[in-house]
Amino acid sequence: MKTKSAALLLHPLVLGAIALYALNTFVLQPLFPSWVTGKLGDLAWVFFFPFMLTALLSVCLPEAPAFALSLAATGIGFALIKATPVNAWLPLLARGPVAVVKDPGDLLALPALAGSASLWRRARPAPGHAHRAGLLLVPLVMGLMLADAAMPDFGLMHLQLHGHSLQACSNFGDYQSTDGGLSWSGITDQAGSPGCATQASGTTSVFDPADPRVRYRANGSAIERSVDGGATWQMEFSWQPLTQPERLYYQTVHSNFETPSGLPDDALADPATGNILFAMGTEGLLLRRADTGTYTWVTVGPYQKVEIGAGELVTGLLAGEWALALIGAGLAISLLTLRARRSVARAILTGVGFVGWLAVAWIFPPAFLLGSNYSAVFPLAGLLVTGLLALVLTIIACFQAGRRDRRLPWKLLLAGLGLAVLIILPYILWALNRLPQYQLAAGIATGLTAAAALGLWFWVPKWLPPKTPADPA
Repeated sequence: MKTKSAALLLHPLVLGAIALYALNTFVLQPLFPSWVTGKLGDLAWVFFFPFMLTALLSVCLPEAPAFALSLAATGIGFALIKATPVNAWLPLLARGPVAVVKDPGDLLALPALAGSASLWRRARPAPGHAHRAGLLLVPLVMGLMLADAAMPDFGLMHLQLHGHSLQACSNFGDYQSTDGGLSWSGITDQAGSPGCATQASGTTSVFDPADPRVRYRANGSAIERSVDGGATWQMEFSWQPLTQPERLYYQTVHSNFETPSGLPDDALADPATGNILFAMGTEGLLLRRADTGTYTWVTVGPYQKVEIGAGELVTGLLAGEWALALIGAGLAISLLTLRARRSVARAILTGVGFVGWLAVAWIFPPAFLLGSNYSAVFPLAGLLVTGLLALVLTIIACFQAGRRDRRLPWKLLLAGLGLAVLIILPYILWALNRLPQYQLAAGIATGLTAAAALGLWFWVPKWLPPKTPADPA
């Protein structure tokens, strides 16, 4: 059997684009950072990525529609991430390797898709062994793309004294304070400075500079105080650790910041003011003021206490689940109209769409993976491909229903909207800590989708007129 999808990954132009991407990522950009090197990587990626996605999709789809979907998914996905607000709540790899920057100028790379389409049209099917060899290249290219990594930012990990100032150290910048930790400014290398450590010391217990019998220590998510040298302790301050949905949301929207552990990485007593400081990673500093005995969260550079509201969880954390709800509704609309107008091709595509929908919902859950280090590409690719497929099938279904009765498309869309609400509702309850586990929410959403689709399937004959010989295919 001859194919050309994966075999095109071995074409000299595609191999050249992959090589250019690697050269630009690991050599040209570090040595010559500029507008030109910034665009070279985008051009190369936009050119070769449709072929890689087509090689994967052609396992379950005919090659021609697989390439069309891949081309559209690459172009639309790239444009959404680079030039729309989607960039703010659906970053490609938000937590670690790649921080996606909104830059409409990167859309200059989109004409490379025309070159991809031209190469596809001119290419001839290749023997099966070439296809298999091309598939072997896919994981290597994925590894290359994921290797373009930035070190995760762990936030403030170490506190130290330097002369009359305090220093707070992170692996992305160092800061100093001359007022006991109330305010901070960035520092550069200074003559005579001992240098800032980039590893957490693990010190979470300190003495009060004014009275060595008074000690402070971190115990879980609380600060305890002892006035008898550590013989007895009393809790003086506590805070609420992030819940699982809050931690996942933090991963999704905070660039390459490491998720807060809720535990101090270091502690220090300022001998000049008597203030007690706890380094809280990406959440900044927790400061006990000696003059008032109160605790306050202090922002240091980009590091500050995380405050996440319910609205942010529902709209930000569940961005992928909202897309799943709309995709499921669109596929259900296509399924409903198949009852009145059978089409083998559309039935197959609808079935493929549901398989993709289930794969994203259960194997690549967006809430967990969109903010992960290396796996966000899988739910994003799944949402883009199944989303485009559901959109096309919904348009076809509404067009065919409208040929019978102009009111039917609105009925279909209303039914789909109701189903979308049913799908997203369990996820919302989970994000608000009303359901204990994400898997339970996904199970309820899947069950509601199946039950609603089945119920509507039997309800369809009551309001969807039967097909006539003049109906379009």
